[in-house]
Amino acid sequence: MGELISIIVPVYNVRQYLTRCLESIAHQSYCNLDIVLVDDGSTDGSGDVCDEFANQDERVRVIHQENMGLWAARNTGQRAANGEYMIFIDSDDYIHRDMIMTMYNAINEAQGFDWAMIDYKKTTKLDEDVDTFLDGCEEFLDQEEVLSRFCRGSIPGCVWNKLFRRSVLEGVFAGYYQRAQDQDYCLKVFLRAESAVLVHKVMYFWVQRPGSHMHRPDYLYLFYHDIIAIYWSGLSSLSDDQVKYEHYLLEKLYRRLVLSKAYFYGTDQIKEVKSFCDVIRRKASRRYWHCRGIPFLEKIAMNLMYYCPGLVFRHMTRMGNWKRIEN
Repeated sequence: MGELISIIVPVYNVRQYLTRCLESIAHQSYCNLDIVLVDDGSTDGSGDVCDEFANQDERVRVIHQENMGLWAARNTGQRAANGEYMIFIDSDDYIHRDMIMTMYNAINEAQGFDWAMIDYKKTTKLDEDVDTFLDGCEEFLDQEEVLSRFCRGSIPGCVWNKLFRRSVLEGVFAGYYQRAQDQDYCLKVFLRAESAVLVHKVMYFWVQRPGSHMHRPDYLYLFYHDIIAIYWSGLSSLSDDQVKYEHYLLEKLYRRLVLSKAYFYGTDQIKEVKSFCDVIRRKASRRYWHCRGIPFLEKIAMNLMYYCPGLVFRHMTRMGNWKRIEN
């Protein structure tokens, strides 16, 4: 039968998408599930859909709370979860029927891993052919390789395509940021987890919808601000035996500082962005220049780019590829 797995679903005003999401969870080939739906003060009837779903499936529990935001709902669900494993699934997305089984089997291979990840696909449709993208291999990573890839962008900083052992989540909750809480949560977990398995099969379908907070005008401004704060906080919290990983976090931090100043170059926000970035850079500067894990020429290049945001902006606009710095 397998161990109990908790699926935590934060719900807020997604009635149009919710049934597709819940059906994809209910029809999983892995059946030993603890499905926790957290209605975060929905006003469109989403809470009623959750209650109806719970009446049809005894594995489902619904928690209704006042609107406090996505991560407050996830935290509520995490505290209520009973499973030995946990996964967060967003209520406007949907998953392949074998996703939980695939991740559970992968995480328990050999000596066992602390967490597993599957690939995802962005979509605007609720009827993707979910069996189209199942060819792929597995990779087994230690903690250093996870942090290296995470900081360089090849492991995405979202929580919803990852299955975690409960033991690595004890006491871990996202900080009080307006954006990028997923990255904060993942960084905290990755600094605790010793191993991971990546399953390169597309089994999670990330639905892009107009009402999503990611499409709001202030999203990138808040995201860049918070991601810089998150990596500075991560650096400040490294234990003595984790200092060997600081160059990954420092590289990410400096790339974000450069990207933030360049992206907002010539906008109304640039003064505030520059002021914030300058404060963080002064705090991190000594540590950055003394870090042996970062090549000297890279340090010179990143500092030149930091002081020339206009040139970086024009170059990246001409190239049409911001990820050259962003990742």
